Amino acid sequence: MKHPVNIENYKSLYELSRDIGKMRYDAAAKLLEELAKDLQKQGDADFKRERRILAERLYKTAFVLESAALKMRKAWEICKPYMQEELKQDPEIR
Repeated sequence: MKHPVNIENYKSLYELSRDIGKMRYDAAAKLLEELAKDLQKQGDADFKRERRILAERLYKTAFVLESAALKMRKAWEICKPYMQEELKQDPEIR
C-alpha cells in the first residue's frame, strides 16, 4: 500500500503516538526531523507534478515539524545533564 493508515505492529495510531511520546527527547527530535525531510521530498515530487497547493501544504507541514524538532532539541538540552547514566547505555542521537 502506498499510503498506509496504520503502522505494522501497532493496533492504532493512538498506541503509536503514546510510544513516540515516551521516547527520549533527542530521539523524538530526530524522528520529527526525518518526518519533515520526508514530507519535504513528497512536496518536491508534487510540485514537479504541478500539484502546487498540495506541495505548499506539505512544505508548510515540514516547516512546522522542523520547528517542533528544534524545540524538542532544546528540551533535550535541559534534560541531558540528568540522563548521564542512560547515555552510557544509549548514546545521544544526532
